[in-house]
Amino acid sequence: MIDITFDVIIRNKKNYKKEGLIDLKILDIASGSGFFYFEVIDRFLNFRKKELEEFGDNSLRGSESIEAHLPYGGEFTIEDTLINIKNSVFAIEKDRESVDFSRDLFSKKYDEFVNLSKGDFSHNIIEGDALFYRDGDIFESKFDILIGNPPYVGSKEISNDYSKLLRENYSDVYKDKSDIYYCFFKAAVELLKVGGICTYIVPRYFFESESGKYLRKYLRNHIKIISIVDLRDPDAFSSNVGTSSCIITFEKISEPLEDDEFSDILIEILSVSNVDGRIKRERGFFMISEDNWCILNKQEMEISTKLTQKSYYRLGDIVDFHQGIITGCDSAFIFKSSSEVIKNLDADVKKSWIKSKHIKKYGVENSELVLVYSNDLQENEIEEKYLENLESYKERLLNRREVRIGARRWFDLQWGRNKEVFCRSKIIFPFKSKDNRFALDDDNVYFSADVYSMTIKEEFEGRISYEYILGLLNSEVYEIYLRSFLKKMGKGIVEYYPYSLNRACIFVDENYKDIENLSKKILSSSDENEKKHLQEQLDALIFSCL
Repeated sequence: MIDITFDVIIRNKKNYKKEGLIDLKILDIASGSGFFYFEVIDRFLNFRKKELEEFGDNSLRGSESIEAHLPYGGEFTIEDTLINIKNSVFAIEKDRESVDFSRDLFSKKYDEFVNLSKGDFSHNIIEGDALFYRDGDIFESKFDILIGNPPYVGSKEISNDYSKLLRENYSDVYKDKSDIYYCFFKAAVELLKVGGICTYIVPRYFFESESGKYLRKYLRNHIKIISIVDLRDPDAFSSNVGTSSCIITFEKISEPLEDDEFSDILIEILSVSNVDGRIKRERGFFMISEDNWCILNKQEMEISTKLTQKSYYRLGDIVDFHQGIITGCDSAFIFKSSSEVIKNLDADVKKSWIKSKHIKKYGVENSELVLVYSNDLQENEIEEKYLENLESYKERLLNRREVRIGARRWFDLQWGRNKEVFCRSKIIFPFKSKDNRFALDDDNVYFSADVYSMTIKEEFEGRISYEYILGLLNSEVYEIYLRSFLKKMGKGIVEYYPYSLNRACIFVDENYKDIENLSKKILSSSDENEKKHLQEQLDALIFSCL
C-alpha cells in the first residue's frame, strides 16, 4: 500500500522540492499499532537517495550503511532527515494501548536516530479520535498525504451517542446503515490539501451497497480516483478479516470532474485462482451509474455491455420483492413437524418453513420444519401445550421492541409479513450465497428473513413466466453478470439484496420459448445427470443470445 502511494507521488513529482529534500506532510490516520506509520518512516529515511539519483546527484556515497547514504555529503545530515520526520510524519490513534505500543516501538526501532537528534518524537504519534481530534499545531495546516486502514464498524455496533455525533458531523456520508469507515473518506478530504493524495485499504462494499450511495455522491464531487486494487477474495490480502477489500488511492480536487475524467482510473483485480490457489491479477474496468460503482473484469464487462444493449426490461420492472419473516424468538415459533408441542394445534396455523440453506437451484429442499403463525391465534384460545411453551419465552417475547411500543401482542411474530406473499407461486432465493440459487415454489412455503422472494407483477402475468426468469437467473451468463455488480461480502459470498438485484437486465427475444421449455424440463426432472445436461444446453443457448 505504501508502494502504491509513493509510486503516485513519483509520477506526479509536483510534491518535490528541486533541491531533493522531500517536503511532504504525512498522516497515518487511525494508525493502530503503527504498521503503515513505520513503513512511511523507513521509506522517508531512504527516499531522498533515490530521488536525488533521479536528479543526477553523483555525490552519494556507495556504502549501503545508514550513515553512508543519509548525510549526502556535507549538505544533508542525519539531523536534516530527523527534522523532516519530526515535522512531517504523524500518526493518530484513539486507542491508548496502541499509542503506547507505537511510541515504545518507535524508541526501540529508531534508538540510534533518537539519541543522535536528542529530539522528542512521542508527540508525532497522537492519541485522539481521527474523526474529531483537531487540536495542536499539527492540524493547523493541511496534509500532502494520508494513508490508513480505517476501522470497519457497522451502525449496529456503534453507541447511540457516538452515532449521533457522526450524523451531526458527517451527515454527507453517514446515514442509516452506514459503516464508520465512510466517515474517514470525508475526513481525508477535509485534512488534505487540494492536490493531496490519500491511500486507504477499506471494504469494497461501498461501491455497490445502498448505504454507500451518499458516500459515492460525496466522493464524486470531491476527489479524483487515481487507482483501485480490488481484492475480491480476502485470501488475496493476508491481513483480511473475512471481508473483500480494496486499496483505493485518490487526489483531493477543487472542482467536480466530468464523467470521462472521473472514470479514467487504473484498476487491478486480485483474486485467488480456483485451479492452483495462486494470486490472479487482471485488468479491471470501472463503470459508474447513479445506483452504484462497478469494477469488472474483461468477461464481466463484455457480458454486462451485451445484456445492457440487448435488454428492454430491468428485473424490478417485472417483479416485486419480499423479505421473509422475523420471529423475534425462533424457539417459540419454529419446530420440527413431529414435535409434541405443536401436535394439537390446528393445521391452518402450522406453515411449512425453510431457511436459506434449504434453497437449491430451481427447487426447495424439504426442511421438516414448521412455523407456528401465531398472528392467527387468539390468546384465550391457544392450545394448552403450545401456550406452556410460549410462556417459557414470555420475558424475551415481551422485550421485543414492537411489543414494548404496543404494535404487537406478546405472542405475535415480530414481523409476520403479508401472508398472501407466501400463499402463491414465487421465486425464492437466499440473501447471501456463493452462487445463484433461485428456486420456484408452488407449495406455499414460509421462510426466514435471510430469504427473499419475487412475485411477477400483475401487468406481466401471462407475458413473462416464472420458469423463464428462473432459467435466466440460474444460467452461467447470469451467474457471471449478477456477481459482477452485487455487493461482495468476502469468501466468495455476494449479497442478493433487492436494491441491487432489481437493476439486473432481463432480455426477451425469439429464444423465449426455448429458454422457458428447458427451464421447465429441469424443474420436472428428478435425474441429476439429465438436469446437468439440460442446464448445459440452457447455458449454451443463453450465451448464444448475446
